[in-house]
Amino acid sequence: MKIKFPPYLAAFLLVSSNIGAVTVGTPSGSHSTDPLDGSPWDNVLNVSGTQGSAVYLGGGWVLTANHVFDDSPSATSSSVIFEGITYDADPLHIYELANPISISLTGDPNPDLRLYRLTNSLGLPSVSLGSVNAGTDVVMTGFGGGKSWGTNEVTATGIPLAVNGRDTQLFFTAYDDTMAGEAQGRTGDSGGATFYEVTTGLPSSQGWYLGGIMVAIGEVSGEDGTFHADIGTYRSDINNIIATNGSAPPVVPEPTTFCLAALGLCGVLRRKR
Repeated sequence: MKIKFPPYLAAFLLVSSNIGAVTVGTPSGSHSTDPLDGSPWDNVLNVSGTQGSAVYLGGGWVLTANHVFDDSPSATSSSVIFEGITYDADPLHIYELANPISISLTGDPNPDLRLYRLTNSLGLPSVSLGSVNAGTDVVMTGFGGGKSWGTNEVTATGIPLAVNGRDTQLFFTAYDDTMAGEAQGRTGDSGGATFYEVTTGLPSSQGWYLGGIMVAIGEVSGEDGTFHADIGTYRSDINNIIATNGSAPPVVPEPTTFCLAALGLCGVLRRKR
């Protein structure tokens, strides 16, 4: 059974919830291959040197949980792994996001999120940023126990909590272990993606969106579940940083690739003669 609670109870969740940090989680009954439903499975990456996850937004930009970033071998930088290759963060393009004043609990101005640009853009599509409502169906993807995905439903939104030492605007997905394939974050899923699909409205607005970043697991009113940083709250800040700083240059093929391509072309030209 899903739990529902109004926003005014959010202040009590800090006391009543058993918050646990996740560094990347694997949902129970999850699947370990691309769901082939169009969701951006390939855009969820492993953070090098950790169990944690990150989401590639496009243009070289990566979003993860701040505590995953801090778990990196160097707390001042990070890197992600894509197709077996490690890509480093550009040290000049690592950003904290800003909390709205309205959710300040401990006075921390920054949520449990970290945005950074890699030294190169990857060959992956861009991900649109969205905002979920209670009742939204989501696909949760992370590296807890190995990359996997599962489905769930947003139980409640508009939850300001201090998680992993930082005030963060969250939404919650309760976990029902009687439902096959229902997702629950676990160690290794922090920084992982919470996607949802829009299938109505204008064609230009339809498609998959990133609605949240998994940051913690906990218990609310006797129900276990996952807390997600609410992308709707931080979307403007993310978009402004990306627009101001632009995209990273694309990955340049290895010189040997150029040489082989050139030799192949020469061979073709000789044959044509």
